[in-house]
Amino acid sequence: MLDQYLAYKASTLKVPSERPIEAEELGNGVTLARNIITESGMKIAVAGTLLTAESVEKIQTIIKTDPVIGKIYIKV
Repeated sequence: MLDQYLAYKASTLKVPSERPIEAEELGNGVTLARNIITESGMKIAVAGTLLTAESVEKIQTIIKTDPVIGKIYIKV
């Protein structure tokens, strides 16, 4: 949560380069702006990852049983 707070504070000072989305909005060709970490502490994707259909399906499957801490951010 601290990482997300600091990134949020920094983003209010400049033109946004990322935006939050819901897990259902993840799609093929989307690039993650931040790590995705579940409530149990498992890092399921890292910042800079270009998502494929397979990786989106894996992320959404994991999130169903182990919710994400905070929000999912993608690059714009």
